[in-house]
Amino acid sequence: MIHWCRNIYILILFYGCMVFRTEAAKPKILLIHGMFLNSQCYDEWVQTLNSKGFDCYNISWPTKEELGMANRTTTSHPEIAKLTLTRIVNYYDSIITAMPDTPYLIGHSMGGLVVQLLLQRGKGKAGVAICSAPPKGIKSYKLSYIKANKPALALFKSTKQAYLMSFKKYTYALANMLIKEEQKNTYRKWLMYESMKVWKAPLTKEAKIDYSKSVKPLLLVSGTKDVITPSILSDKTYRKYKKYNRKVVQKVYTNRGHMILMETGWMDVLNDISLWLLKQS
Repeated sequence: MIHWCRNIYILILFYGCMVFRTEAAKPKILLIHGMFLNSQCYDEWVQTLNSKGFDCYNISWPTKEELGMANRTTTSHPEIAKLTLTRIVNYYDSIITAMPDTPYLIGHSMGGLVVQLLLQRGKGKAGVAICSAPPKGIKSYKLSYIKANKPALALFKSTKQAYLMSFKKYTYALANMLIKEEQKNTYRKWLMYESMKVWKAPLTKEAKIDYSKSVKPLLLVSGTKDVITPSILSDKTYRKYKKYNRKVVQKVYTNRGHMILMETGWMDVLNDISLWLLKQS
């Protein structure tokens, strides 16, 4: 009887350790959202990536926990107005340092630039920058880009107040590839006030990338119908990296806009990204 109980105990201990090792072995992903949104824009991505065997950490920027209408109940957001790109990068740097394993990084829009700045610091196994805001020095002179980014490009636009994008501006600059009902639903559910300091950051030294020191794998994802961060920015960024780092690749999706995370066919984009990440293991 004693031997039988001992064998049962050993089996329980063995399978318990196997489960623990399996959980520990899951590759970690840290998701970083972009401007005017928070982490909940990644909810479906998290579910899908977890089902593929990843372990996702989906954390909002500092001051960006409230969502959509809850964020818009007041026009006074002094903490959001004070937010800077450097503070966001430092915030995620500290999160990565505290994680049990080094994660892969996925960032959308300004989050894509945050990913690049984190990789430059040596953080993360590899990174994916989706419709990324451009590093300092990467420019576009397309009229649609200038129109979409007019508040950030205006030299004398105050940075003391948080900025809320109007629905009309949202449908032009961000959600041009969503159908009307999706535009209304996503605006009502997700859109929130944003820091003008963060939006203007790509024009400053906060967004400077030293391409010669970039050694981490990086996937640059863009869409041909993106207005606010057109694919030409991704292409110019890719060419800068490619001079020094052959681990940088780009993927351009036809007829996809800035809200590629939720547009029709988002699962195809996610599948491509997850396969690329697995190849970096």
